[in-house]
Parts: sequence; C-alpha cells; structure tokens
Amino acid sequence: MSYRINTKVVYVLVSCESDYYCEQLLMSLFSLKYYNPDVDVELITDSKTYQSFVGNRAMIKKDCNRTRVFDLPNELNREQKSRYLKTNLRNLIHGNYLFLDTDTIITGSIAEIDNLRCDVGAVLDSFSLEGKDCF
Repeated sequence: MSYRINTKVVYVLVSCESDYYCEQLLMSLFSLKYYNPDVDVELITDSKTYQSFVGNRAMIKKDCNRTRVFDLPNELNREQKSRYLKTNLRNLIHGNYLFLDTDTIITGSIAEIDNLRCDVGAVLDSFSLEGKDCF
C-alpha cells in the first residue's frame, strides 16, 4: 500500500557539465522515488543550469514533477546563485516542503514528514561532525 505524501520535496540545483551536482541529484532522486514513488518533487534551478540538461543530464526532468527556472545575474558565480536560491526558497515555494541537498540519499519512506508540526525544522549534519564530540 502506497501512502501519498502531502509534503513536497524541493531540490536546488546550480550546476555545469564539469561538476558532479547533477549526478548527485540523480542518485538522490532515484533513492527518493524508490522508497517514495508518489512523492511530489520540485526542482529550482537557474537558466544556465537548465540549458545544460541535455544528454544524460536531461534525465532529471523525468523524475521531477515541476522544474522552475530563474534568471539570475550573470555576474554571480554558481555558488552565489545556489546560495541565493536556497536562502529565498520560502519566497519561491508555497506550502509545506522538505528541502533536500543534492547529495542526500534516502533509505526509506519519508511519509512521517506530514506529521511534523513546526514552522522550520532541521537535521544535524552528523557527517560534518565526524570525529568531533557533538554532545
């Protein structure tokens, strides 16, 4: 029995052919859809990245329900464009959403996300704390 998740999943991708962010996103999407086939996925990207969705990179369009493309100033580098889109998501996305980084691998159902009652939630990035006393 499949449970329809009401909370949409949002990714931000600013990428070019010489980096691996697109491939990371493809792996994340595969794992997300494997365990949550009915999840609604929205991709936020810039126009230059969107133009690069050719060949294997075009596979992203297949697993995203919507892709929203924004024209950002050319003087911004890719890191600045990504940061701009991520920090403005609340202005770009309506309703509840779960933002996932492109390097997130999903290992099970995320259906319980609909039960959370909070304005903003976050998860500790334990990988970045590896070898440190996080308590």
